[in-house]
Amino acid sequence: MERHRGTTTGVNPPTLWPPQALPEAVEERTEPAMVLSSAAGERRKVLGQFFTPPELVSALTDWAIRSSEDRVLEPAAGEAAFLMAAIRRLRALGIPEPSGSVVGVEIDPRAWAAMRGVLAQHDESATLLHQDFFDLAPDATVQFAAVVGNPPYIRYHRFRGEARRKAQLAAAAGGVVLNGLASSWAAFVVHSARFLGPDGRLAFVLPAELLHADYAQPVRDFLLRRFGAVTIVTFEEAVFPGAMIDTVLLMAEGGQQRGLRVLQIHNVSELRQVSASSDYRRPVSRRWSSMRADTEGARSLRSLGDRGALRRLADVASVDIGFVTGANDFFLLTLAEAKRYGLPRRLFRPAVARPGQLRGATLRVEDGVDLVRTERCLLLSASAPGLDERDTALGRYLRRGRRHGIHRGYKCRVRTPWYSVPGVRVPDAFMSYMSNVTPRVALNEAGFSSSNLVHQVNFHITERAQMRAYVAALHSSPALLSFELEGRSYGGGVLKHETREAERVQFPFDEGFGDELADSLPLIDETLRTAGPEAGAAIADRIFVRHQLLSDRELDQIRRSRAEMHARRVTRGRTT
Repeated sequence: MERHRGTTTGVNPPTLWPPQALPEAVEERTEPAMVLSSAAGERRKVLGQFFTPPELVSALTDWAIRSSEDRVLEPAAGEAAFLMAAIRRLRALGIPEPSGSVVGVEIDPRAWAAMRGVLAQHDESATLLHQDFFDLAPDATVQFAAVVGNPPYIRYHRFRGEARRKAQLAAAAGGVVLNGLASSWAAFVVHSARFLGPDGRLAFVLPAELLHADYAQPVRDFLLRRFGAVTIVTFEEAVFPGAMIDTVLLMAEGGQQRGLRVLQIHNVSELRQVSASSDYRRPVSRRWSSMRADTEGARSLRSLGDRGALRRLADVASVDIGFVTGANDFFLLTLAEAKRYGLPRRLFRPAVARPGQLRGATLRVEDGVDLVRTERCLLLSASAPGLDERDTALGRYLRRGRRHGIHRGYKCRVRTPWYSVPGVRVPDAFMSYMSNVTPRVALNEAGFSSSNLVHQVNFHITERAQMRAYVAALHSSPALLSFELEGRSYGGGVLKHETREAERVQFPFDEGFGDELADSLPLIDETLRTAGPEAGAAIADRIFVRHQLLSDRELDQIRRSRAEMHARRVTRGRTT
């Protein structure tokens, strides 16, 4: 992976903050290039390290560093990109030897060595601390004016042990309690803010989970308490091509209480066009992603909710994950594989293994027959102890799994017996966990279960007609927009919904024409299969407009907003 080289920029203040009086000198900014081997790239993945585009580095440091007297901290210095930018920024502000004002912290010995090499190569110096940032305690007598950088992004399943414990303690010292799902960046934000003076500025590159993830809610609350003004910049194009994350910029500063603003630009080249005059306000939702999508369609959706025309999925159903096998290739078989190993059909439960197996708004009986005949959707269902010791076809298959180490996988080794898959249920309906176009909700008429790649929906009522009405309404345009608003976008343009996010999805409904919605489900199902989600949504939309639940104007705004959000998500996916 190769770092891009920097661009030539002047030292005149960008429009990311109110103008300041600066020297008129123009400086060439050239960031050092670096090439990583595949092994080094994998190491960076484990450590949560990604190279930051130099245009972005310069813009953030220029925003955060405003005076020659500023002291600057980079808590995860990597290969010194932010350190170099900070030194150059301070020199442009009139300090001839800024090294004493810049502090870099780095835990990884290889990155530490590379950082020192970069500084030496450019004949620069700074205060460098080779240690865990969470071992560093803030000093009330030595406060920083700016903290800048790109904190490591390590997902919760890799962020564990002593590293997690230190991070959680550091966040708690800042008044924030993080749960076990929090990624590494969350503690970096809280701990970094503790090193700032009252008017200090925090400028970070962060995953977009800051805007919407439930585990990030304490961080969002903290930022609004700690800082007077918080700006989030989002991008239509991917900032880190190849990284399966959506990226935002956090720029938080002390001083006057102004609130929050969420701005969207096309790509990093537009950073210096961001205006400082945009209105700050208090967020209308605890999830800041709602401010990124504050379009006419989103406002129409809120208006429908204010009129009592919407229901949340949680009002009518629960959404749960499907079963977790620990080794899908072993526990989920095709019919041909079952026959090859001599395993009788009575040992299997039919299951939807992946979202692509949901073809319409209903999983029909004939769909189930076709899936069993052609796809990997037979779940091995065996729970009695000792089956892997018997001289049977099943025993031989289970021993084959042991030889391949299946029983040592985490999910398998913590259950008894190791081959007994728990949580195999037959839900009322399914919902795709991750989606490319839009989530698919399908009524379960085939009696299938589902893997954890497909959510299970269980309604609070038992009448099948009512279930059909709900599923039909969940394919309407207002519901499609709500799916976009509540979900989170990942690399490749994928839209992902955790169970609680799925339960927050809203859809229009009225008991007065529930029967008409239920009767429309077969047509919606067939249309989805042949013409796609927009054509399927149009069938449900006509019912709501005909009964004046929403107007043609509101429907048009909702459709356009959903199309715009989908297009931006796909654009980010292409650039990723």
